[in-house]
Amino acid sequence: MQTKQKPTYEELEKENSQLKKRVVELETEVVSLRQQVADLQAQVDKLTKMLFGKKSERSKKANAKTPQIDNSKSKRDTNGGGGRQRKGVASRMSSTSMNREALPRLRVENSLFTG
Repeated sequence: MQTKQKPTYEELEKENSQLKKRVVELETEVVSLRQQVADLQAQVDKLTKMLFGKKSERSKKANAKTPQIDNSKSKRDTNGGGGRQRKGVASRMSSTSMNREALPRLRVENSLFTG
């Protein structure tokens, strides 16, 4: 078996300087990656707030464009109710926009028994 020779002083100094350069490169990369993680976390927080926040179904721009709902007693008396207000797509569609007679119809008959 061949015994390994000890490195010379010059070789150790050269390796040490190379390792120091590599440490500086890695520290710079760590700082860059930490900043990237912070930026991505801020983006995740923003998107989470948009998705699950108090006003996730309405944006500020949409609130500015929509008229305010009048909940006065006269309004409840005229519509004959005072029940809860519906929210969502179905409440925005009036009966005129959902004209079912205008939809095409197709009659389908399925036989349960083959013979």
